Amino acid sequence: MAYNPPEEYERYDDYDAYEISRTEFVPDFIEKHYDYVLNGGKVGLPITALDKYPNKPWFHIVDYARTHINGKCKYFRIIYQFNFPEEIRDSIVLSVGEDGSVHPVILIKNRR
Repeated sequence: MAYNPPEEYERYDDYDAYEISRTEFVPDFIEKHYDYVLNGGKVGLPITALDKYPNKPWFHIVDYARTHINGKCKYFRIIYQFNFPEEIRDSIVLSVGEDGSVHPVILIKNRR
């Protein structure tokens, strides 16, 4: 069964992060919130994200939380934070693999 990503991603009431309800929506979220991602934004993902998104230097686990949206309790979430050094943010492009995995690509300018 295919799921469509939401038009807009919701923020938690009690945590400074966006809710991403399914791991396959991560590439869509990145496309819609690119600046937020590059500037160290946080997102909450289901526990199943541990298989697809293990700790990486650029996308790492910072917390575990039971969060709320519009006063309603959501499922237990893993809070990830994007982490790109400020000095290379202008040189990064995020690439999405066929399996939905996300990889940062650093563009190197030719210096002459």
